[in-house]
Amino acid sequence: MSNKMFSIEISAELNQIQLIKHYLKKWRPSFVSINNLSETRFEDIVQITNYIKKDLKIPVLVHMSAISKTKDEIITELKTLESYGIHRILALQGNLYHGINIKNDFHYASDLVKFINDYDKSIEIFGTCYPEKHPEAKDLKSDIEHLKIKVNAGAIGLISQICFDNEKVYQFIQKIRKQDINVPVFSGIMPVTKDYQLHWLDHNMISTHGKFDNVNELDQYGVNFSVNQINDLLKHNVDGIHLYTMNDWQTTDAIYDKIKHNFQKKESF
Repeated sequence: MSNKMFSIEISAELNQIQLIKHYLKKWRPSFVSINNLSETRFEDIVQITNYIKKDLKIPVLVHMSAISKTKDEIITELKTLESYGIHRILALQGNLYHGINIKNDFHYASDLVKFINDYDKSIEIFGTCYPEKHPEAKDLKSDIEHLKIKVNAGAIGLISQICFDNEKVYQFIQKIRKQDINVPVFSGIMPVTKDYQLHWLDHNMISTHGKFDNVNELDQYGVNFSVNQINDLLKHNVDGIHLYTMNDWQTTDAIYDKIKHNFQKKESF
């Protein structure tokens, strides 16, 4: 894989199909991941995924969560995806939310990775990783040990949770390489463009040098912060960038216009 890979995450919003078409044709990401938020129907995810893969000719990862599915339900979804020629999965533990019906077939994302890999070894499975450790992990060391289980179970690549401190990203990558975790890692980036997101920066002791007078000032700050972070990550030769768009097309486009020179020879996986 190239270290100049640019990928994005979007939500499957059928009413935004024209925006998806417009911006994805412009950005031409190496791949797109389609999240499975609690309010999103699986049928909508399949429809958007098939459109991006078939009509836009862009590889797609479909998110698949472990804790809310039985083995039979996972097999049903895999068969549906297979009928559309979709064979790339991002295997997740899944988020807890009000009203979730937790099943007992899979306790960890690594369980789901192994199950999918045993079911069909032709499916390309990605996993996630946490430069600042998974919230449920005792410490980073034990989290990396579990990450190795996930990779050994069949994950061929990793997408990182957002981290605003690049030094923590570099230290994390160094540590996992020492544990012979050698699959590509895509560094997750989420622009901070909303007031409620500012606590993420506070958590990382990153000063914004005062309050913002209006929404445009915060938006511009978030764009510039993400651009600087991405440029530094690429300077340090990370495997790739994964931009969490939250379907904020204008903000994502503003970031892309400032980093696209890094990706003139983008590669797909």
